[in-house]
Amino acid sequence: MKTSKRNVLLISPDTSSTTYLAQVLEGSGGYAVKTATTGRAAVGIHKKTAFDLAFCDVKLRGSWSSVETVRQLLMLNPVSIIYLTESGTEPETFPTTASQVTYLHKPVRFDDLFHTIEVVAGDLDERLKLSTATQEALETSEGSIFKKSRFKQEAIFRIDDSIFIKSNYQFIKVLLTDIVLLEASNTYVSLITVNRKFVLRQTLSSLLERLRLDTLVRVHRSFAVNIRRVDLFSEHEISIEQHKVPLGRHFRQQFIDRFQCL
Repeated sequence: MKTSKRNVLLISPDTSSTTYLAQVLEGSGGYAVKTATTGRAAVGIHKKTAFDLAFCDVKLRGSWSSVETVRQLLMLNPVSIIYLTESGTEPETFPTTASQVTYLHKPVRFDDLFHTIEVVAGDLDERLKLSTATQEALETSEGSIFKKSRFKQEAIFRIDDSIFIKSNYQFIKVLLTDIVLLEASNTYVSLITVNRKFVLRQTLSSLLERLRLDTLVRVHRSFAVNIRRVDLFSEHEISIEQHKVPLGRHFRQQFIDRFQCL
């Protein structure tokens, strides 16, 4: 049976980024891609073609900012948004909307791209398929724990020193000691382990509370790290595995206090 392709709109003045993303997405066989270099051009394309997913660079040229562009897109049709931003930065303001918004750092890694699409665009699929009445029926029906988690929080199960995280319709075992860091993006958190990354529909505070792992320490409004895996740190930055994480001024003393002074 032939599967319909998902319509994707790439919005960025950085043509090298959009060319790469278009090649990767179209090469996978599941996406039909169009590009725009400005917000106004993107909205003009969206008026002619209803897109399921839009990648929007946080730095756009022209009279419309990325936030205004997203607002204009959402006024036309529901669309899931993924912001494209430089590593270590994130948009200061996200539009208030029912559509889920997250971001990817440039240059975009292949595995991060498709995992993030799975999480973000999956929410749009559910909203299009299910009416409010259907959602309520699911939430009150017996044995609906997996379906409920789609609308509230990701289902995470814990046993002893491990957790199970849902990915691709199955639950994968993760050792708590393998967790490297957590990175927040609006209503999503990337849980990064020694060998893979999971994108969870959570806030950073709620995920830390659910994990209750003593070695996970919040070091920035958007980051928490496994202190046992820290390689080195300075007054403003932490190196952990292959990652550089900012050490926020308001979290610095809390981080230092977790070490034993000899």
